[in-house]
Amino acid sequence: MRKKLLNVPLGVWIGFFSVSIIFVAFPQIDLGVAELFYTPGVGFRANGVWYEKLMYKSVEVILISGTVFLLFLWLYSRFARRPRVQFSGKELGFLLLVLALGPGLIVNSILKENCGRARPVNLIQFGGSQEFSRAFLPSDQGGHSFPSGHAAGAFFLMTVALILTRRKRLWIGLALGYGFLVGLARMAAGGHFLSDILTSFFIVLILSLMLHGFMFSETPQRDRVANDSS
Repeated sequence: MRKKLLNVPLGVWIGFFSVSIIFVAFPQIDLGVAELFYTPGVGFRANGVWYEKLMYKSVEVILISGTVFLLFLWLYSRFARRPRVQFSGKELGFLLLVLALGPGLIVNSILKENCGRARPVNLIQFGGSQEFSRAFLPSDQGGHSFPSGHAAGAFFLMTVALILTRRKRLWIGLALGYGFLVGLARMAAGGHFLSDILTSFFIVLILSLMLHGFMFSETPQRDRVANDSS
């Protein structure tokens, strides 16, 4: 059995702290990746284009509609005579708690509002007026780059897939891919650094694993949606 700390595999903790140390020790990685999307005299070409707007707006639409869907799914499972879906109030509470604490409280309310990191598009290096600061370190620039709220919201779909789906590897993989596509779009638009995206990923992942371990037993979860493969 894999060793865990606070119900999170040690490998996940090692990955998070390793990535964090790398970006703090070598901040030029963030600038180098951001520079890939920047054209001197033009700016970040993806900023405002249709696919960047699509990825940006899709997160809010999916989170709102998904939350409504989860509520209706719980009501159906709770009150239908012969429900084909087994979705408990505990599972609903778990998902809503991860959403509220991860993307909501930790990412958007605590870190984003207090770190002050300027976005790439606003940096002097990319035609702006603000100074660059490293990930995790407080800045006086008054920015809201660290970490990425949209990426955190997109990565939350991994948690939904963990609870609702039968083919967990497939759907978690798809959710992970969507999260990084959102992150890529935000980086291409000059809205975030690579470290902003990866930090959001680890925050959602660690919080989900931690709460899941506290709220549910370690026994394998039964399949939740009978017609998932259809």
